[in-house]
Amino acid sequence: MTPPLEVGNNSIVARETPEPRTQEKGGSGKPPLDSGTEAGQNQIRGFLRSDTASPYLPTVQMNDYFGLSGETGLGELGDWKNMAGIAAGAESGTEAENKAEIKTEVKSGDGRRVFRRSADGTYQCETGQGNAGIEGFDPEKQKITDVEAEGDAGLKLTLADGSIIRSRGDGSSLVYPDESAFKSDHPATVHRKGKKSFDVNWDEGNENRIKDISLNQHFYQVKDDLWSTDPNSKSGWHGRMEFDGRTGELRITPLSGKDANVTTVSRPDGRTETLKPDGSMSMDLQFEGEESNRQFEFASGFPPEGGTLKPQKMTVDADGSKSVYSLRADGKYELDGKVVDADIQVQRDSEGRYSYSFVDHASGFEKHCRDGFVSVEDPKNQLSTTRQDGRYESVSEAGLDYRFVYDSEGKLESFEDQGANRLWTRDESGAFKDAPLDATRPYESPGTIEAAIVGNSDLDGLQKSRMLRDARTVAGREDLPESEKQEFFAQAQRLLDTPPGSKMTAKQRADLAEQLLWHAARPDRNEQGRHSTCNVTTVRGMFLYDKPSVVGKVVADVSETGAVKTQDGSTIRPPMSSLLPREGSSEAKFPPEPGQRTWLGQVWDVTAVNTYYQRQTTDPTGQRVAKGSLYFKQEAPDGGSDHGERICKQVNGTEYVLGKRMNGNGAVSNFDGPSMYEDRFLDVYHQLSGEIPSGRMLAHKDKYVGDRSRFKALGGVSIDSEGDLEKTLTGAHFPVIVKLNTGLVELRKREQDRLDRGEDRSGATRPAGGEHVLLVTGYDPQSKTVSVDNSWSPIYDFRSRAELASAGVDADRKVAMTVGDLYSSMKDTTAGESFNWIWRHR
Repeated sequence: MTPPLEVGNNSIVARETPEPRTQEKGGSGKPPLDSGTEAGQNQIRGFLRSDTASPYLPTVQMNDYFGLSGETGLGELGDWKNMAGIAAGAESGTEAENKAEIKTEVKSGDGRRVFRRSADGTYQCETGQGNAGIEGFDPEKQKITDVEAEGDAGLKLTLADGSIIRSRGDGSSLVYPDESAFKSDHPATVHRKGKKSFDVNWDEGNENRIKDISLNQHFYQVKDDLWSTDPNSKSGWHGRMEFDGRTGELRITPLSGKDANVTTVSRPDGRTETLKPDGSMSMDLQFEGEESNRQFEFASGFPPEGGTLKPQKMTVDADGSKSVYSLRADGKYELDGKVVDADIQVQRDSEGRYSYSFVDHASGFEKHCRDGFVSVEDPKNQLSTTRQDGRYESVSEAGLDYRFVYDSEGKLESFEDQGANRLWTRDESGAFKDAPLDATRPYESPGTIEAAIVGNSDLDGLQKSRMLRDARTVAGREDLPESEKQEFFAQAQRLLDTPPGSKMTAKQRADLAEQLLWHAARPDRNEQGRHSTCNVTTVRGMFLYDKPSVVGKVVADVSETGAVKTQDGSTIRPPMSSLLPREGSSEAKFPPEPGQRTWLGQVWDVTAVNTYYQRQTTDPTGQRVAKGSLYFKQEAPDGGSDHGERICKQVNGTEYVLGKRMNGNGAVSNFDGPSMYEDRFLDVYHQLSGEIPSGRMLAHKDKYVGDRSRFKALGGVSIDSEGDLEKTLTGAHFPVIVKLNTGLVELRKREQDRLDRGEDRSGATRPAGGEHVLLVTGYDPQSKTVSVDNSWSPIYDFRSRAELASAGVDADRKVAMTVGDLYSSMKDTTAGESFNWIWRHR
C-alpha cells in the first residue's frame, strides 16, 4: 500500500537547514570614473544585457556609483588612477626599472592564479585550466608576452599583437585593442562570466561616448539616450546606460515608460541587480561550488564602498522546489507559516565580491558562502564541512574527521582519515597508498573496499568520508557472517570499478555504490516513497538485513549490462529510462529524507517487478503473450495520486498500457501499480537469490495471496489464529514479511503522536486502512510485543518492550504493537475496487 499523504511527500523543501545542500544606489556626488573630466560631465552611455528579453538600457550618474576616495579601499584618487593605468606623465625611475625586469613568475593579488615565463618569453598560467581558462584568449592563436598583477585580484595580460586582456578575479575579461585603449578604459569586448560577450565601438569624436554596441543585435546611439538598431533612425528606445570600462559593469535605466528609473545592473561576474526608484533593490545570487540559487529583496541597495544587508525576503531554489523566508517586524523570519529565528546577511565588499551567511539560532545550523567557498555547520546531523572551488577540504561527521589536499589540477593528492589514524597519498602511478598518520598510535591496514573508495575519482570528499564510515559499519555488523560481508564488498567494488561499455556512467555507478553502503549500514532505512511498491521494497529489506550482497549484485549487474540473470535462466532487461532518477524527484536527492525512496531503491524496485513480468507468458487479461513482451515502467506521475507505475506490453512494435474499466460506471483509466501479490514477490526473492524464504512470509489464511499453492511452495505461511501467530513468531527467522490491514498501524502511530504532545492517547481515531506488507524484525514473548520496520517511514516503526528496554528508552512513553494487534490487522479485510482489466493503446 502507498503511504499516507503526510509520509514521504516528494516535495523536497529547498531550505538552508540541513545540508544531506546585490546592489547599490548612488548619491555620493563623487567624481566620475573617467579621468580628466569634471564631475557630472561626459557620462559614458550605452546599452545592457543581450541575454535578456527586456529592451531597457540604464542611467545612473557614474559619480553616484563609483567612490574614488580612500574610503573605497583602493587608495586616493591619484593612486587609484596609477593602479588602473589611467594617470598620464612619465614613469618614475623605479617603475622603469621594474618594467625592465624579467619576471619569471607573476601571481594575482588573491594568489589563486600563477603565471610562469616560458623559455620562449611567453607566459603560461600554471593553475586551473591554464591559459585555456582565460576568457577571450585563444591559446592556439595568441601568446602572452607580459603579465602584471592588479590590486583587485585582476591581471593585465599583454599579447604579442599588442592587445591587452584585463583578466578579472571574478572570471570575466575585458579585451582592449592596445595600451592607449587600456589606459582610457575603452575595451572593445567584454567577456562576462557565464553570459554572452558583447562588443563596444567608441565614438571617435567624443572619446567617452559609446557609438554602438553589439549584443544579440546591433544597437546604435542615434542621439543622447536614444537607441535603435538602425543607425539612421530618428526614434528608438529612450534610456541611459552607464558602462565601467575597467570592470565591465553595465547599468541600464529606462527614462520613460512603466519601468522608468528602474536600473538594471549587469555585473561582469554574471550577476544582476535591480535598483528601484524607492531605493529598494533585488537580485539573484548563486555562488560557485554551491548548488542553491537565492533571490533576495532588500529595503535598500549597497553603498558604493560595499556593506552588509539583511534581506526583507529570500527565496531559496534548490532540488526543484522553493522556500520563501519573509522578514518579520521582530527581526525573525517566517517560513511556511513557522517562525525561524535566523540571521540572514548578504555582504558586498569594495571590489564587488559577494558573501552570504545563514545562521539558525534555534538549531545552530550555519552556512557561509562566497564564490568558490562554502562552509556548513550542522549540529543536528553532527556535520561540519568546508568546500573550496567545489571540492571538499574538510569533513567532520559524528566525531570522524577527514582532510583533503588537491594538486594544481584539482586532483586529490592526499586524504587524512583521522578516525582511522590513516593518511592516503597518491603515488606516481595514480594509486593511493596508506600509512599511519601517527606512528605512535595503533594502526590497522584498510580493506580493499576502502582503497577503492579513496581512489575513485567520481566521488567527492563528503561521499568518500561517508562511504568509509558506512563500510566500517557494515564490516562491524555482528548479524552478518564474514562470507556475506566479503561478497557484499565485492559487489560494492564492482560498482566502483566501471568496465568499458557499461550501461551507466562511472559517476552513476559510484553514486549507487554510495547508496548501497548507506543502505547496508542502515537496513532499517528502507523506504518505498510515494509508490505502491511495499511488496518488492520489503523483499529488498529482507536482503538488506541478512543478505545485502543480493541487492549489490542486482544493482551492479543492471548498471553494467542493463540486465540480470534469474534462477530459471531468464534474462531480465528493465527499461533503462525507468531506472534513472527523474529530476526533482526524491530519488534525485541523497541522503534521503525519512519516508523517501532512494535512487538505489528505484533501481531495485523496477528490476524486481520486471523480474516477475518479463518471465510471464500470460498477461493479466488471460491472453497468451511472448515471454519478455510484458514489462513494468516507472514514469512521471500524471498528477494527483498517480504514481507513474505502468504495466506494459509490446505487440508488433506497438506499446500497450494495462488499464482498468470500473464495474458500475464503466470509467476507464490506466492501472497505477505493480500488482505484485505475495506469491509473485516471493518468486522474485527466489529468482534473484536462488533461495526460498521458508517461514518468512506470513498472511492470514483467508487473505488473498495470489496462487495459494505457489505461495506455500515459496515459503509462505498461512496463519489461522493469534496462538498460531505467536507460535510462529517465537521460532521465526527475523525479519519476516507480514500482510495486514494498516488501520491499526495508523491508529498506533496517531496514539504515539498524542503522547508526544502530552495528550491522552485515547483521543486518537482509527482510519479504514488498506492492504500492506511490512517487516516484523523481532518478538518479545514476555511482553508479547513486536518490533516493526514499516517501509512507509521510520515514524511508522515500532519497537518491542524488550528492544526499548535494551536501548534505555522509557517504554511507558512509547506505544507498542502487541501480537494481538498484529493478528487483528492480519485478519481485517480491506474493501477493494471492482474492475476489469483492459489494454490501452499508447
